[in-house]
Amino acid sequence: MDKSTVLRYLCQTCAPVFTASCLLWPTSAWPDEDLPRNTITTRVKEVRQLSNSSDAPYVVYLHDAKEDRVLPIWISSGQALSIASVLNSDPFPRPLTHDLMSAILAATESQVESIVIDALSPLGNETSGGTYFATLTMTTSSGRRLKLDARPSDAMALAVRIGLSVEVAQIIMERNSLALEPTEDPRKPDVADPYY
Repeated sequence: MDKSTVLRYLCQTCAPVFTASCLLWPTSAWPDEDLPRNTITTRVKEVRQLSNSSDAPYVVYLHDAKEDRVLPIWISSGQALSIASVLNSDPFPRPLTHDLMSAILAATESQVESIVIDALSPLGNETSGGTYFATLTMTTSSGRRLKLDARPSDAMALAVRIGLSVEVAQIIMERNSLALEPTEDPRKPDVADPYY
């Protein structure tokens, strides 16, 4: 088996088990805290591949309608495909992992309250570039409120399925957003002190 086949197999077999355990296992909850107050409400606008090369990176754009700007976030090809399938109304014949996550939420009568991109951690000693972090807040059918650590790409793939906006910490948006229609490839994000 080639590398992509092995990765696809692992994602298809492991992700549903992990997703279910995050939703149902009590120790996955973070302490109940309020959401950050200084956030910007965005919507997933589009996904682009930065060139026609098969190994070119993918970028998802979060749109801030009030300021007419976008926040670019680099994501993997799997998450890009998952988000694009919903944005383009082109569903797969069988459910993807994020479709399953959405189905589990509905079947267990759980609800995602918010998705907040609240941290940007630097990549080693580099002066630019970083990894975004997100917090997903949900309520179970029993009324229990949970906060879960999430990759922004997974959170965005879920958000487009359930019609949820994505909140972004204001300092991250201010330091890393672009004009609404970027005319050139987006740069890597700046380090957003003290959000790491």
